[in-house]
Amino acid sequence: MAEVQQTREAIEEVRRALRINPKLKDRATFESHLGKWLTNLGRWEDAIEPLQNSIKLKPKDPGVHHLLGNVYAQLERHEDVVNELQESIRLYPEGPDSPYEMLGVSLARLGRFNEAARAYERGIQFRQNDPVTHYNLGVAYGELGRHDEEISEYKKALELDPDDFKANLNLAIAYSGSGQHDASIEAWRRTIKLEPDSLPAYTSLSLEYERLGRFQEALGAAQEVARIDPNSPISQGNIASFLNRLGDFNGALEKARIAMRLDPDYPDAHCIAGFALQGLGDHKAAIPEYLTALKFKPDYLEALVNLAGAYFESGKIQEAVAPIRRAIELKPDCVEAHDLLGAVCLKNGNREDALAQLRIVKSLRAGFEGELSKLLSTDRLDEK
Repeated sequence: MAEVQQTREAIEEVRRALRINPKLKDRATFESHLGKWLTNLGRWEDAIEPLQNSIKLKPKDPGVHHLLGNVYAQLERHEDVVNELQESIRLYPEGPDSPYEMLGVSLARLGRFNEAARAYERGIQFRQNDPVTHYNLGVAYGELGRHDEEISEYKKALELDPDDFKANLNLAIAYSGSGQHDASIEAWRRTIKLEPDSLPAYTSLSLEYERLGRFQEALGAAQEVARIDPNSPISQGNIASFLNRLGDFNGALEKARIAMRLDPDYPDAHCIAGFALQGLGDHKAAIPEYLTALKFKPDYLEALVNLAGAYFESGKIQEAVAPIRRAIELKPDCVEAHDLLGAVCLKNGNREDALAQLRIVKSLRAGFEGELSKLLSTDRLDEK
């Protein structure tokens, strides 16, 4: 408290001196000190004028440009930050108080990631053991799509600070984006150790397990999400989805109903419930669930394809056509939709069109065995 009071008194003394003698010798130094003391008190706006005055009188002082850049950074004036710090670097590129880190942050905030990366790369020469600079450089590389270098920088940051939550989290995301799903899982596990109730970490971990077809582990991660946020319809719906994948259709239906109670307008819950009902063999009961999902989300691809399948399995062949065609409009390479359309054609006695759909299916996914293939084998129809 005494130090703050002393700073305030010093500010008033300097201001008085500047008013009394506008042509004060070494006025630039007095102005810069005034600006610095104002920043010490967090008075960022007030600090701008004396620092600008100092620069006008002594434009080649890199330290004042750096200090003014810091003031602008506090005020989120990033264009001004860049201008002042670039001038500071131009005047003294080897300065001991390197401004490269701050410059990189402002360039990144402006979306100028190539320049930000170069600033961080230069800054690392001064701060090789600074985990923050390595982390920020990783972020810039990620924005530029340079994922191998992004991962390398996050790993360097974690070597210096293993408990950096954000670096662990971004490393997990970067591994996932580059298709390294096992490595991503390990990174998410480390992230969870640092923050045991992290919803994003458990949610992403469940998705990584799902990508690898490890549905039991995906279910476990989804259950942790529900533990942390039990009133989330999404978390209950995710559990239901993984139970469907594991063949526990009764369990999936129960969780989907819970999700519906939490949010009656949640389309995924109705789609998941429809899938569970089909798994239990009740295709007719599944139809209204898919229709409800589509009421809330008209272009819901999975609901359209599943609705068509439910119609088909219920013997309502013609009703299946409209959702199939809409699915193909939304996703022309949807294998399941083309397969169902071929099955409908075959049921309607149009074998040439059925074979045309079979060729499309084979071109999209070799080895796919769907409803059309089963019908063709039963019908003993050979493609010519």
